[in-house]
Amino acid sequence: MSGYVVKPMILSTTKGREVEVPGLGLLKNGIENEISEEQAEYFRNYNMVPVTKENQDGQFYTEWVQGPTVAEYFKDTIWVEVTTKKEEKKSEGGSK
Repeated sequence: MSGYVVKPMILSTTKGREVEVPGLGLLKNGIENEISEEQAEYFRNYNMVPVTKENQDGQFYTEWVQGPTVAEYFKDTIWVEVTTKKEEKKSEGGSK
């Protein structure tokens, strides 16, 4: 993968104004923002989730699991459009 193109689409904010996208930082609203592989990896780490597991001795422990990819995270939103740099067709979020 070569990263993503992320386009926030917040209707109450003017085009080109910076908006904060948690885990990705400040992006320009209504404009395609390129996200590097390193930024995408940071996003997944930012969204890590704890998973409780049990070892062979019956003791429980917590393991941190990397969060979803940028595309997976925003797939059902209507305010962010995400395209992988390799694909040509944009995947737009659905309605919530």
